[in-house]
Amino acid sequence: MAKLIVNNWSDNAGWVEESHWSLKAYCYRLGLCTELKGTNLKRVAKSLRNKEVSEIGDIKPDKAGAIINTLESIGANVSIAP
Repeated sequence: MAKLIVNNWSDNAGWVEESHWSLKAYCYRLGLCTELKGTNLKRVAKSLRNKEVSEIGDIKPDKAGAIINTLESIGANVSIAP
């Protein structure tokens, strides 16, 4: 397992408005690459959507493409650390 890190946020780097992605989309994409479920999944997804969290642990890097794309589309600079 690895850690997903949001290095920084840039309003200019995104090509999609933040409102384009629903909370349901964040939950689905996080669910693909983490073991988070239920309330914990929703809490982390909401924090990520609101740019309140910058690290998420226990990420499966090979399945994190969807959440990385989502974050980059709204201006996040994302990396995966072992």
